[in-house]
Amino acid sequence: MTRDDFRQKCRAAGIGDDKPLFLVLETLFDTAAAAKDAVQDGARGLTREGEADLIKRIARQADASMRDVAAKHRLRLERKTSLIAGAVAAACLLLGGGSGYWFGWSSGRQSVETTERQIAMAFQAGPDAAGIWLRLMRNNDPRKALDHCSGSAVWSDNGRQACSIAFWIDGPGAPENSTR
Repeated sequence: MTRDDFRQKCRAAGIGDDKPLFLVLETLFDTAAAAKDAVQDGARGLTREGEADLIKRIARQADASMRDVAAKHRLRLERKTSLIAGAVAAACLLLGGGSGYWFGWSSGRQSVETTERQIAMAFQAGPDAAGIWLRLMRNNDPRKALDHCSGSAVWSDNGRQACSIAFWIDGPGAPENSTR
């Protein structure tokens, strides 16, 4: 039987070239072929010690061949595993980055839309009220003004809290020149 016949019979039995069992069978086939060649090429008439030595050499050769084939198969599996792990990591990074971008964009959009609705509600009193509100926002920093709302500056009226804060009605005055 030739090597090609052996491969065809393995494929017919459902054992492909990429299966570990195929590597074992192929090594055994090579060992058997080497033993057959050794016997046909003049190993006949060996003494018992010569036959034992021949069997040991063939066994060592088979062992070395099997280890070599197993190492190659292991390296091939390690490469495949590394490629799969790299692809999974890249996919996770892309998915995580895309999800983070989408989440940030949608939450920012929602925040802007909410603010737009609230401003539109504030302007329901007409364009004069909108102008007054705009002037107050330009002339004051609401965050700084609300920072003063603590302690005695806060009181309650009808269950709601109120605070006395200074709102600038006019814009900033001319810059002060402090030369001393």
